[in-house]
Amino acid sequence: MGANDTTNLTIASDSLQAILESTFSGILVVDHDGRIITYNKRFLEMWAIPKSVLKGRKDSDAINFVLPQLAYPDEFFNKVRHLYNDFSAESYDHILFKDGKIFERFSKPHLIAGQNVGRVWSFLDITKRHQTEQVLQESEQRYRAVVEQSNDCIFLVDLKGRKIIEANKSLANLLGYSRRQLLTMTLYDFVHHPKKDVDAKIRLVVENDGSFLGERQYLKKDGTTVSVEVNINVITYQHKKVLCIVSRDITERKKAERKLKQQYDDLERANSELDKFVYSASHDLRAPLASILGLINLAKMESNGELEYLELMENRIGKLQRYIDDITNYSRNSRLPVRHENIKIKTLIEEILEDLKYLDGADKITAKLLLRSNQVIRTDKNRLKIILYNLLSNAIKYHNVLKDKPEIRVTMRSQKSKHVLQIIDNGKGIGKKHINKVFNMFYRASDESKGSGIGLYITQDAVNKINGKILVESKLKQGSTFSIEIPRK
Repeated sequence: MGANDTTNLTIASDSLQAILESTFSGILVVDHDGRIITYNKRFLEMWAIPKSVLKGRKDSDAINFVLPQLAYPDEFFNKVRHLYNDFSAESYDHILFKDGKIFERFSKPHLIAGQNVGRVWSFLDITKRHQTEQVLQESEQRYRAVVEQSNDCIFLVDLKGRKIIEANKSLANLLGYSRRQLLTMTLYDFVHHPKKDVDAKIRLVVENDGSFLGERQYLKKDGTTVSVEVNINVITYQHKKVLCIVSRDITERKKAERKLKQQYDDLERANSELDKFVYSASHDLRAPLASILGLINLAKMESNGELEYLELMENRIGKLQRYIDDITNYSRNSRLPVRHENIKIKTLIEEILEDLKYLDGADKITAKLLLRSNQVIRTDKNRLKIILYNLLSNAIKYHNVLKDKPEIRVTMRSQKSKHVLQIIDNGKGIGKKHINKVFNMFYRASDESKGSGIGLYITQDAVNKINGKILVESKLKQGSTFSIEIPRK
């Protein structure tokens, strides 16, 4: 052999060793006599074998060194012996270590120019990969358990053929098919809507990378249909885009909705009939009351000074009229929708005070409207009128006759989100034990109460209808302050 041949062999040997050192696998090459021909550093690192162990180039020394590290040393040793006895055999398996490491082992004959001269062993540490796979497998098992136990129907659909590729038992139970039957079906087989409509919804979800939430009809195996709420999303499953469809049986909910709708319609009809009755009854009651009042006035003009009984009758009839007004206001407030409009607040209060000027004692009370003529509130006029009418009439009814200067003050301030109206009087006031009950229906704070007991209840109800708030502060024998907060529109 010449010098050039020797040089070339050296270069080839160095190149081969460089290749072995660059691989992630641990490599060991052994001849038929169990003599180590070569190995790379990765092999030593993986098995934690000192170079001194391989000084004699004997494979048996390496085997004896690594056996204590293994979870199943006898199995390992027998496999090695078997492969050394069968020169042509190839092998692939996993080796488990006591500390939990896992090596992938691959062995095949070492061929040079077609001649079998030994065996090549390749080892790859797959511990991290195995742990990751195990975590993923456990995660998948948990998710599958959740999906299987879910009452919702959960299934996956291939985007191209709309074929069912996964389905949980809830879908099988809902439709009446076995899971095996479902996996032979397409979406079109049970979605009870035109194919064009189904494709359009799916196309909308896919193209916009979004989702669809709505109600659909599914056709069951027995030919009946079931209403479902459907949520469709595009997800990645086994490296491709698929539809994930979650459906919920809403049959009972639809029944409940229909029942609720029927009850609502019945209630609307009853309210309408009640409103007609209230209107008719109040009209029929007002007419004879007006006639009686007219007769009382005539009797008073012809009386010779005996007016006590006539005035008593007049007072009772006036009370009955106010009670009818309260009932009518309550009915209208409960039934009519809220309609917003711009209201000049000073003008409205002046109109109400004009209507109240015939109440007992109204002529003795000074009304101070601390308002500008251009102050405007946008809210429901009818309800605001009910609120102010009741509060102003109460301030007049329960004025303190012992005071030299009984008065009512009305103020308003506008804030960023609301208007605050205040009606302040220096009348009889309300005791502490009554203050939290004055808005209750039919509640009277004292025997001197002249109303029906529903005026403030209706007032609070009207305030609630316009999304407002009413507060009261009062001291007995000093007066009351009612504050009404009205949202700004």
